[in-house]
Amino acid sequence: MKSLRISLLFLISALCLAKPVEASSNREVAVLTGVRRTVEVSRDQKEKWKSIKVGDFLYEGDFVKTGPRASAEISFVTGVDISVSEKTKIEIKESDIEQIGIETELDLIEGELFNRVRDLSNLEIKTPQAVAAVRGTEFGIQAGDFTRVYVVGGEVEVFNDYGSVFLGAGKQTRVESGEAPSEATEVTEDEKEAMKKFEKYSLILSMPQELVAGLGSLYELEVIDDDGTAVDVSGRVDINTSIPAEFSSDGVQWTSLPERIRIREGKGSFYLKPSVPGRMLVSCRSDDFVSAVKEQAVESPQSKELIIELRDGRDSYRLKMDFQRDD
Repeated sequence: MKSLRISLLFLISALCLAKPVEASSNREVAVLTGVRRTVEVSRDQKEKWKSIKVGDFLYEGDFVKTGPRASAEISFVTGVDISVSEKTKIEIKESDIEQIGIETELDLIEGELFNRVRDLSNLEIKTPQAVAAVRGTEFGIQAGDFTRVYVVGGEVEVFNDYGSVFLGAGKQTRVESGEAPSEATEVTEDEKEAMKKFEKYSLILSMPQELVAGLGSLYELEVIDDDGTAVDVSGRVDINTSIPAEFSSDGVQWTSLPERIRIREGKGSFYLKPSVPGRMLVSCRSDDFVSAVKEQAVESPQSKELIIELRDGRDSYRLKMDFQRDD
């Protein structure tokens, strides 16, 4: 009797109609885009503090703290960028893109943050003494025995149970425990100088509308200034994803992530092929520009093709079967 040698080849053909994938309860919402000295994270304060590095993803419920002379920069999927000063501790409460708005909520337990909130994004920071709520603004906030908020651009509302105050560009307020925010006063030149760290051009990431596991798709980057105008500059960008995916510069040759691309004349592009369905964060981190982080749902393939190959030594036979999802 002849013996048959059987090999199975699985080929996935991705269709654009697929079931949406539910996000997990502990979602990635941000990327650590800059680190100086010791920066640590604790998941829900149930884990011990551990050091984190540039490119690491952060989750809702994470606590982040910086040591002496340390600092960190974090970019959120909602378009919020924060710079964490030394001896600062924060909790990431929520960061989500919803139909009714783009929201990020942080608790500033102690220390100081510098914040850049892009247009259409909303940021709310709670301290022991007050809450600062903003949209499309650049501002700083300090927390400790009292809270101080100062605004470089845009408008911030600072409030608590005792009162509220609106701050325009160049204004600041101080909030003591058990008291309403003070009347607005002028921001110092030192605070204006500190906010210059955000005077970088920004990366804008354009993504495909539909993404299916096993299918490569084109992503495009553009560099813009504060007015939204494209600029002709060069730089480097590190690409990574929160779920397994392959990278390609041309859509033909594929490699594992992370990878780096070059921005030329203010533009760059690359291809991503996610390996599994799920919620995916795409991180475009750069030392030359304000980083871009976006989220996307990766769908399951709607059909699968199974090929069974039979060999008896001289001849070979192929059996091809198509499987369709039964919704």
